Amino acid sequence: MSKEFFMKERKLEFHQKKTLCLLLIILLFILALFPALLLKKRQPAGEYITTQEVQVLTMLLKQVWQSYEAEDSLNLEEEQASANENALPKAEWKMVLEELEQLTSSWKEGSLTYGQFLEWKAVTGTEEALPADFDSSYQPSFFLLKKDWYAFFNGLCERIDPQGRIRREELLILGDHNRVKDIEGAPIQENQLFSQNGLWENNLPFAEELLQKKGEYITYENCLWGLIGFQDEGELENVWVVEAKGEELVYFYGNHEITSLPGNFPSVPGELVANLYFSQGRLDKVREKTERISGQVLKLSDSQIELKEHGTFELADSVQYYRLYDRLETVGRNTVKIGYDFADFVVENGKIQAGLLVKDEQMENIRVLIKTSNFDGYYHDQIEAVCDVDMELIYGSQSQLIPAGESLKLNADSEWFKEGRIYLRPTVLTGRTRFSTIQRSQQEQGYHGSFELEKRDEGILLINEVLLEEYLYAVVPSEMPAYYPIEALKAQAVCARTYAYDKMLNSSLGSYGAHLDDSSTFQVYNNIRENTSTTKAVKETRGLLLYHQEELAKTYYYSTSCGFGTDDAIWNREGRTQIPYLQAREMTEEKAQLAAEELTGEDTFRAYIDQGFSRHFEAREPWYRWTYEHHHIEQLLKNLRARQEKYPNDILISENGGNFETGTIPEQFSLTDIKVNKRGAGGTVEELLFIGDQTQILVRKELNVRAILTDGEARAVLQDGKTYACGNLLPSAFYYITMESAEGKATGIKLFGGGFGHGVGMSQNGAKNLADRGRSYDEILLFYYTDCQVHEPASRGA
Repeated sequence: MSKEFFMKERKLEFHQKKTLCLLLIILLFILALFPALLLKKRQPAGEYITTQEVQVLTMLLKQVWQSYEAEDSLNLEEEQASANENALPKAEWKMVLEELEQLTSSWKEGSLTYGQFLEWKAVTGTEEALPADFDSSYQPSFFLLKKDWYAFFNGLCERIDPQGRIRREELLILGDHNRVKDIEGAPIQENQLFSQNGLWENNLPFAEELLQKKGEYITYENCLWGLIGFQDEGELENVWVVEAKGEELVYFYGNHEITSLPGNFPSVPGELVANLYFSQGRLDKVREKTERISGQVLKLSDSQIELKEHGTFELADSVQYYRLYDRLETVGRNTVKIGYDFADFVVENGKIQAGLLVKDEQMENIRVLIKTSNFDGYYHDQIEAVCDVDMELIYGSQSQLIPAGESLKLNADSEWFKEGRIYLRPTVLTGRTRFSTIQRSQQEQGYHGSFELEKRDEGILLINEVLLEEYLYAVVPSEMPAYYPIEALKAQAVCARTYAYDKMLNSSLGSYGAHLDDSSTFQVYNNIRENTSTTKAVKETRGLLLYHQEELAKTYYYSTSCGFGTDDAIWNREGRTQIPYLQAREMTEEKAQLAAEELTGEDTFRAYIDQGFSRHFEAREPWYRWTYEHHHIEQLLKNLRARQEKYPNDILISENGGNFETGTIPEQFSLTDIKVNKRGAGGTVEELLFIGDQTQILVRKELNVRAILTDGEARAVLQDGKTYACGNLLPSAFYYITMESAEGKATGIKLFGGGFGHGVGMSQNGAKNLADRGRSYDEILLFYYTDCQVHEPASRGA
């Protein structure tokens, strides 16, 4: 081996080692640099919040704050402190919000950077609870993820909005002004969006990208202020499909017609109920619901409906009701008429999905729930019936004839109930049925119409289905003396018919299968036997109803006024004259000399009651003025406790001069005085104040102020000297109080009052006196119900 070869080998080996060392150095350098590369922050991936969105949410915070600030009655600082102990004082928040508004107004459009967020956060001076890796995920130039923004914003809302007026709501946005029309066919406003639960004003800086997508929104006062994020899919249940137009679907929901965005859904026919499914802003599925049934509605509640020959069905949570005649309209459950078959029902999975009202025919029959003796309750233990003509007993698919005059006895164990309901039908329309097991003042003539009996766990329900006009034959004499002038009786007949017809349209006893019951809770029915004069009044006003601007009037009536009536605020503390035609006024045809509001003053009202006025229609009626007194103070305290247990929000307690709140009346409460705390229009008592040594008790509402002051025994003395057993209710709330006391404690009360009844609407004795003066029934009605009209229902060709 030569020396030259050896030198070449050594040189090659040296270069290899040198290269290897160089590579090793490079590798060590890379390894040293790798942790730094791993730890370098990267822009978080996801959806970012924009500066425009933050500007809108800043405006929202300011607007909500101003709403709190405007409410002087709200102790905002206390409420904030209870919500968050680190809350800023009221004055500081005001400055903070103004500074935030200035800050955001200077930002350019685009995604919000973390640096901008830190500026915004610093102005608030708050340290909201944030995810642990929140700060470590960002550099000042990075864009802020929307989810991280709302994690901070939600915590801030807890401080600035202690009552939770800012809400998070899931909404499926169905369309904008280009695709949504109201029930009159007019497009909604340009700044509005329509969702599954109604219209929203849109304050977001975008709108089109929201259509047909379900998202979680920040809302306040029916406005959209923020979008937290979208969900993958949305569903709209039980819509009425109008028609398919190419790639668009026209459907009706919430009293709006919506045209979908172009989609790839299968072709569907119109005029049906369906569920719509949306994905990524596209309508991609329409599921039709084609099974329909119909039948007489026997019972209707919030959760169930019973149809004759079909049985009982649960109502779907998303059930909808559509009126298909006259004009397409979304309507409420009460438009389904008890006792009638005006609707088809869409069924799926054994539940009612939709009701389709297909016709509006004349409603002639009313369903009356007949109470037990003395109107004590709804459930009968046993029933004994006898008809003056042959009567058909129907049970299931079977029937048998009960001869005229033969008694039919049944109870809950009767074999006939095994087939379900039992029906009793006279074989001729003029037949009358009497019930010996039901006691009324006068019942010799019995009942018109047919009967339906339903067995329940509590007993037997008895429903009388009768022609409305025949029902009135037995109502008018029970509500007004038959010897009153014919024009007064006709006015009463129109009032009673209007009231009954309203209940036929809007039954509150649907779960019992009835429109109303036969007691004074509604209208007293068949308590006094029919009379020629009252029947004549019904016949001569046949079909006539009282309307106000084409809506049925609320025809409240009562016995006698004290010379003034009041308005419906006695039942509605939200405000006065909610029903414009029920006005407090002086009961005279002469020029009024007193305004109803004048009698809200205690001294004025006392002088008014003491004096009396001959110009009033009822000045000579016994009930025009009355007195009532007793010395059973302990009974008053028992009444207070009983009413408070039943109506805790109307019997309020104040201890040592504090605010009136719900609470318990002290066991050792010692009554020293009772005062009228507030009077309504016409002088009616709206609030009573019971005063003790350390405690005061505030009593509100008309029935309470009439019930609490009675002892159950004392009799009212009328102005003609006759007396009346008041029982547990004073004649009216038109009174003032004088107290008797000894050694600083109340020992007795005396009331000086006037009138009989609540004082709203028509005074029946006033109607009598107007009729005696030659006024016709419609003139009488228009005196008491101003700006109303008398005519037949529109559906009957009025």
